[in-house]
Amino acid sequence: MEWAAQKRGEIDPKDILSILVNNPDERGEPATRELIGGILVFTFGAAYETSQSALNWTLLLLSQHPAIAIRLAEEIDQAVAGGLPSMDKIGGLPLLDGVVKEAMRLFPPIPIGSRRSLTETNLGDIRVPSGLQVLASAHLINRNPEIYRDPSHFHPERWRNLQPSPYDYTVFGAGGRMCPGAGFGTQMVKIGLAAILSRYRVELAAGTRIDHYTAITLSPYPALRMIFRDKTNIPIAIPFAGRVHDLVDLPVAA
Repeated sequence: MEWAAQKRGEIDPKDILSILVNNPDERGEPATRELIGGILVFTFGAAYETSQSALNWTLLLLSQHPAIAIRLAEEIDQAVAGGLPSMDKIGGLPLLDGVVKEAMRLFPPIPIGSRRSLTETNLGDIRVPSGLQVLASAHLINRNPEIYRDPSHFHPERWRNLQPSPYDYTVFGAGGRMCPGAGFGTQMVKIGLAAILSRYRVELAAGTRIDHYTAITLSPYPALRMIFRDKTNIPIAIPFAGRVHDLVDLPVAA
């Protein structure tokens, strides 16, 4: 609350807390302490859980594509030069950008979004009555073969020449209620991934079974058992069993 109080009267369009504190509520009144606290707690939880999900699935995909993992580690090493990763150093790395975007395309942290219609409307040829809840599947939208060649395969290189709209890449939603933390969330995953790969080689534990479940976020079940090897180790794709194979075509199957 002390941090929020320092933001009052100084709107910074790049600071979500400043925007929250300086915008009135639905009655035109200043944001209350309860509102600010509730939104901040929710925002922290949402950012943590989604970023964790994205990082988990990215590490799994890299463990199954060792050649890409080696190239990515080399790109990161050249950028950080033995230091700590920062967005100034890794923000423009093309393969890192492609790996993170491609992993979130295949495993969107929130695979299903919903909206409730306030008035009767039409979606294409379908009539939507007022008060109806409409579900949008990022899992299906992100696999549109008209936009994504080999949509069930992990191809980070596709992002060198691909710029889909938020409606065709619905990792962060789209429209007026698109996630305000899209850029920040992507940066968190990039920093986490760069911090790991600048020090370790990732390898899936042998005998692992990986299923998946969705409780708002898409998560591995029961857990993702990953081993961090010394960087001198050559990464090996360890096969695994589980229903994750229903979501993505991998080069190695158990």
